[in-house]
Amino acid sequence: MWISALEIALVVIQTYATKLVHAGNSPTILVLIIDHLAQDIIFLFFFCRSTYVSCTNTCNCSENCTNRQYFQEQKKVKVIKTQHCGWGVEAVEFIKKDDYIIEYVGEVIDNALREMRFRDMKAQGITKFYVFQVASNFNIDAKLKGNESRLINHSCDPNCTVERWEVNGETRLGFFALRAIEPGEELTFDYGDR
Repeated sequence: MWISALEIALVVIQTYATKLVHAGNSPTILVLIIDHLAQDIIFLFFFCRSTYVSCTNTCNCSENCTNRQYFQEQKKVKVIKTQHCGWGVEAVEFIKKDDYIIEYVGEVIDNALREMRFRDMKAQGITKFYVFQVASNFNIDAKLKGNESRLINHSCDPNCTVERWEVNGETRLGFFALRAIEPGEELTFDYGDR
C-alpha cells in the first residue's frame, strides 16, 4: 500500500508542478505549492493511515487526499453457498492488495446484551453467531441488521483482514485485501486475528 500510494502522490505532485510551470508561475510559488502537497502527504502517511483515522473535511489534507475513500465505495461481492462452510462471500470484481472491500455493519450492543443474546441463542440451539467485539463493551451484532460481510468465512491463510478505523468520529470495521483477489474467489479472514 505504501509504495503504490507514494507513487500516486509523486504523480500528483509532478502533474501540479507541470501545470504550474506551463501557466507561467514563478519558481517561488511552485516551491510553496509543492511544500504544501508534501505536508499533506506526510500527514496522510504518518498520522492518518498509521492510526487508522480517515481524513474528514476538518483535516488539513487537500481535496486530493486518498485517505478519504474508506467506507464510501465498497467492492462488488456476492453471497455464495460454499462446499464445506455453509454460506460465504466471494469477489465479483478484481480487488487489488490493500483495497477496502466492505464494512462490517450491524447493531451496536454492550457486553451485557451480547451475553444475554448468546445465552438465548444457545438455549434455542442456534450455533451461528455474528457478533464482532470491537472494543471493551463495544460489539457489533450483524445477525439481524448486517450485510454480506457477516458471512465472510475463516481461513488460516486468509485473503482479507479487518481494520478498525475512526471515520468522522465513529469507530467502523472494514475488510481490506491482504493480497490481490480474483473475481469468483471467496473472501476469508482469520477469526483469531480480530
